[in-house]
Amino acid sequence: MIRDLTDADRRALDAFLGAHAASSMFLRSNLARAGLVDGAKPYQGRYVGRFDGTTLTDVAAHYWNGGVVLQAPTGAADIARAAVAASRRAVSGILGPWSQATAALDALGLKDQARPLSPEDLFEIKLDRIRAPDALAVGAVKTRRATPDDLDVLIPWRNAYEVETLGATPGTATAARAKSDMEEKVAAGDFWVAIHDGEIVACSGFNARLPDMVQVGGVFTPKHLRGEGFARAAVAGSLFDVRDEGVSRAILFTETKNAPAQRVYIALGFQRIGDYGLILMKD
Repeated sequence: MIRDLTDADRRALDAFLGAHAASSMFLRSNLARAGLVDGAKPYQGRYVGRFDGTTLTDVAAHYWNGGVVLQAPTGAADIARAAVAASRRAVSGILGPWSQATAALDALGLKDQARPLSPEDLFEIKLDRIRAPDALAVGAVKTRRATPDDLDVLIPWRNAYEVETLGATPGTATAARAKSDMEEKVAAGDFWVAIHDGEIVACSGFNARLPDMVQVGGVFTPKHLRGEGFARAAVAGSLFDVRDEGVSRAILFTETKNAPAQRVYIALGFQRIGDYGLILMKD
């Protein structure tokens, strides 16, 4: 049986997602922020569940921004179709474990509308095991939470990240999305900058967050500053700060083919634990 999820299902939903915690960070974080509210405000969405008797086996949510997010180990195709039919929203992307995301893409008939497909590796670290980069350890690079005064630097960087990393089409829509995203993350205290010789040289943040767990996203260094270890320092600095606030575990995903990024994360102590799919629709 597939049906909408309500507040009466919250305990079962939390337990199910908790059992798949590393690959459910968007679902868990959005649920913590907005609850089971289907609306147009950030983090709100329509949640649909598949049940085997009384046991919840699969979940999909179709969010305010058009993203379909899955934790559906037994029925990704059916649950994705049900979520989109229930929400009546357009689909802007599909996120979840790689096999689930691709199954949903096929089921929704959106393959021709998707940006080029590339699997992501899913990484995890326990923050008591993180290794400090040399530049951060000796103070050559410092990190701090970003402030609104940094937006003149960060908004163009986010625009470049959207185009270079996410495959967005350059233009007005991408620029507006980059501006909105950075303003929201900085206001929420979820973004960090690395500073060298008084200059911002890299940035990193979180795209999902819980009291004990964060998911790293938006890591960026402009091309002329790459290869200096600045991104590694930005990621590490953000994780040291939230570790001091009680976070014990971090997750991230990055393209399997992105060897430079993978080297950064492995050097910090991240270990690969699975795969992930970030499938975005063409602009």
